[in-house]
Amino acid sequence: MEEIAVDKNLPIQEIEDTVNNIKNELMSKRNSRVKPLTDKKIISSWNSLLISSLCEAYNITNEEKYIKQAQNSAESILKSCFKNNNLNHTSEGEICFLEDYSYFSKCLFDIYNSTLNTYWYELAEKFTNSTIDKFWDENEKVFFDTFKNDDLILRPKGFFDPMVPNPAAIAAQNTYKLYKYNGNNKLLTIVGDSLKKVSSLLNKNPLDVPSWYKLYYQMEEEQIEILISGHKRDKLFLEAKKNILSRYLPNLLFTSSNGKDSEMNLPIMKGRKNDQKTKIYICKNYVCDIPLENINELIEQLDIISGSYK
Repeated sequence: MEEIAVDKNLPIQEIEDTVNNIKNELMSKRNSRVKPLTDKKIISSWNSLLISSLCEAYNITNEEKYIKQAQNSAESILKSCFKNNNLNHTSEGEICFLEDYSYFSKCLFDIYNSTLNTYWYELAEKFTNSTIDKFWDENEKVFFDTFKNDDLILRPKGFFDPMVPNPAAIAAQNTYKLYKYNGNNKLLTIVGDSLKKVSSLLNKNPLDVPSWYKLYYQMEEEQIEILISGHKRDKLFLEAKKNILSRYLPNLLFTSSNGKDSEMNLPIMKGRKNDQKTKIYICKNYVCDIPLENINELIEQLDIISGSYK
């Protein structure tokens, strides 16, 4: 603007007014034309994948904007796509697929892991159980891609990871995670049966089924459980949570026993629900060490635990 004003020997305000008038006239002409169609539908599965990524971003950076967006997006899916007790594939349709339920359940677990807010755990539990009710076939021992009462002659199913994680593998991962939280052996049986179905692929074509291989890894490797007691706004609680989430601990089960979470009765909480002081319990396969009460001790232990994943 300044260069044009000098070149034309005109006041800069006149140049700005001229440009604004031209823009307004162009916009008026454009608005009189037929606008192209815009796809405004919300897709449950795709949004769920993004929500999980937002949780990862929050865990690494501790920036609140990421977890707030994750929670807002999850609420939007519930509002726009969850109708008549079904999680529809889109906000405008009435069809449901396994990928919607499995990805959404996973992102709910991810939000709980990042926030330790019971509300998200309860939703994750609800949708994981719904996934089993609607898509698990007890005879075939697989998660199908469509409902049990679908009108298709053959119910489709798949085991490979195409452009996105295999929905059946993610459903099995969610089921295993729920088992780790609540200890329900029925869930473990489902996970074991589904993994047996792809055992030959794991042996012969592991690169084609990475999501199933991840589940196998989760079941075979050492399990780490961490529980924090005390008040969520306590300085040690916040520092501990930040340090734990920022580490790469693929087999971590993370929870807390405080405030509103007191009504949760997970196995790891047994005998630890009345702690008013902030304590960090680090456990391996539910066998816990002496609780830690300062951040330096926690960092030392996390360094040891995460050493094999560096």
